[in-house]
Amino acid sequence: MMNTAVTPSILIDIKKNRIRIHKNTIHALGDPKYVLLLVNPKEATVGVLRSGRERNAHRIPQATMDSKQCYEIYSTTLMCALRNVCPNLHDSDSYRMFGEVLPEKGIAIFTMNDAVLIGDEKEDEL
Repeated sequence: MMNTAVTPSILIDIKKNRIRIHKNTIHALGDPKYVLLLVNPKEATVGVLRSGRERNAHRIPQATMDSKQCYEIYSTTLMCALRNVCPNLHDSDSYRMFGEVLPEKGIAIFTMNDAVLIGDEKEDEL
């Protein structure tokens, strides 16, 4: 059962090659055991798709869901793909994105052009 009343969010940390999927996003997708990360270069979007146990799916450990932690994925390849799609993301910065859940598709969609710079005075550069 998906909770679409919660605004999904993710954090992209270019410097640490990390994407942090906030627990509110996982909850909004119905607490799946696996998710797939999808990048749509044409629309400059990132998707978090609820998934079964399949190739390239990321398992979300129950310990993560029981704690206060977010789920983190480290991937240089993913960061390179995101930078190619959205070149205005800077190497040493972190960005938060808020998205929307499409319950009929079991996916949360985030628009990279709406990324908000975190913890820096460089907001005017976006």
